Amino acid sequence: MTGSLDGFADEDIEYAKRLNHAGVPVELHVYPGAPHGFDGFAAGTAVAKQARSDINGFLSRMLDADS
Repeated sequence: MTGSLDGFADEDIEYAKRLNHAGVPVELHVYPGAPHGFDGFAAGTAVAKQARSDINGFLSRMLDADS
């Protein structure tokens, strides 16, 4: 996950592409208007709550896939 205003967004996107190309399960969400660290310092916002939900969903799917 990355925010669209994150200074590392381009690197995050490239990393996700490389992981995908290598066959690693990856899901990238870019949250509009969100800066670096938004899920930590603005945890109560709607965008941070959505990001946490997206992370939890991905982890659940990956853990269930191993069952």
